[in-house]
Amino acid sequence: MDDDDYRALIAIVAEELRASGAADIADERHYVTTDEETDEARLLEPQRRLFEMLKAFERFLAIQDRGTYRAALSSIARSVEGEAPRRATVLLTADDGQREVDLSEAPDLAPVRRDLRRLIARLVEGDLRPGEDFS
Repeated sequence: MDDDDYRALIAIVAEELRASGAADIADERHYVTTDEETDEARLLEPQRRLFEMLKAFERFLAIQDRGTYRAALSSIARSVEGEAPRRATVLLTADDGQREVDLSEAPDLAPVRRDLRRLIARLVEGDLRPGEDFS
């Protein structure tokens, strides 16, 4: 794949991120580096930028995944003496008030995260071809 292929993928991924409520991940300001010699800011090269966007999306999904919640509760249980917590909730505050979210009701995003990690690995290995199924 060449830079144009990666730019086309970035455009598609950015649109999907915006549609899925993760627009901030698509913002180019997160993918800027500074040239040490000229002190000039520039976008990461397209392959690296796509890689970083997908890694950020995987982290975004991880904090919403029931598996992450269960792993965190398990880790807490191993770390505390006595009875460990059995559930956790988060109090979200917004302009229209507060609401409590029970993290045990989070979706199981393991299959999506697994596919995403596989795609990232294929990009790193450089063996993903335009239009090819990544699975």
